Parts: sequence; structure tokens; C-alpha cells
Amino acid sequence: MGTSGGALAGSFLFLDDVDTADVAAFLAECATDSRAGGLAGMFRIREYVDEAITRYASGDAHARLSGRMTASVTALRAAWPPLRNTRVSSFPSARSLRETMLASANAAPLA
Repeated sequence: MGTSGGALAGSFLFLDDVDTADVAAFLAECATDSRAGGLAGMFRIREYVDEAITRYASGDAHARLSGRMTASVTALRAAWPPLRNTRVSSFPSARSLRETMLASANAAPLA
């Protein structure tokens, strides 16, 4: 199970065709870019996560990760309590995987 960046990192470890050295280099680029952007750089987390998913998650990643990986996300609800932790381990489509990873790595108000 992973939360925040851990869910994204865990998903790449389950996908055996991902070059972890390339992911590490991408993360270093993101860190450099974020620092160079000053305060505004901190608000680009969602952009970095989205780019990582685009680069490294193949078209069938959702099928390969379903049932093998669990991501923790916090859902905002109209009911009480307004925040509720949800664990997601089924990804019926590439879009559902992307949305789960983005939600898991969301750091409001930074994302």
C-alpha cells in the first residue's frame, strides 16, 4: 500500500518494464525545476505526478496493477466526517489509475 509519492513509486516497482534509473533522473529534474521556480515551484506537484504517469505507465498499467497494489486516498465528502480515507486496489481503466495516483499524491494546497 502507498500514499502520496509512495503509491506512485510502488506502482512503478510493480511495473517491471519501468527503468528505475530513468525515474530517479526524472525526479531529480523535477526537484531542480521546483527549486528554481521559487514558491511557485511548490505548486507544480500535480504537474510532475501527471508527467511521471504519462512517461512511465504503459497503456495496460491499470490492468497489471489491479489487485496487486493498493493506493490510499483521502476523499472529501459532504457528510460528516468530511474527510475519509479510502483504499483503492482496482483500476478498471487507465483513467482510473491516473486519477487515483493524482489523488493519492495530492498535497492541498500545494497541488
